[in-house]
Amino acid sequence: MSGYNNNNDYDEHAARFAGETVGRAEGTYDRADRAWDREETRMGDSLRRDEQAVENAPENLARYAEQGFSNTVSSVENIPSDIGAGLRGAANWIGEKIGGAENEGRRAEQDVQNRYNDAEQGVDRFGEGVKNRYDDAEQGVDRFNQGMQNSYEQGEQQGRRDGW
Repeated sequence: MSGYNNNNDYDEHAARFAGETVGRAEGTYDRADRAWDREETRMGDSLRRDEQAVENAPENLARYAEQGFSNTVSSVENIPSDIGAGLRGAANWIGEKIGGAENEGRRAEQDVQNRYNDAEQGVDRFGEGVKNRYDDAEQGVDRFNQGMQNSYEQGEQQGRRDGW
């Protein structure tokens, strides 16, 4: 009759085991939640920096163009190529910032999903463990009842043989 007391309730060991297992599952969830909060803060900071860089892009582009003009005043033939290079550089820079923000978001989302899946699997394993322990206890009760029935029948047969 492992797992049960005389009142057919789980005993203190089974209750403690269930409590500890739930506590471990809650701890996994709390760690995943804290990781999500850190990742969300980091991603938000990164997005704000990238947003500021995009907002500054027109000024930066103007500065690049002005620098291009200042550097090429003495050589009129190079003005169109310097402007084109400045525009391409600004466009590449903006593209890198936007791509970096998108990659950071995908990575953070994947990290959170992985931690959620791990926590979900932990909870599932806990549930399976509880069910297995319950099934084992139920089988133990059935075996005990069967043993009691067999003992009763054997005692009854012996009593008949002995003339009781």
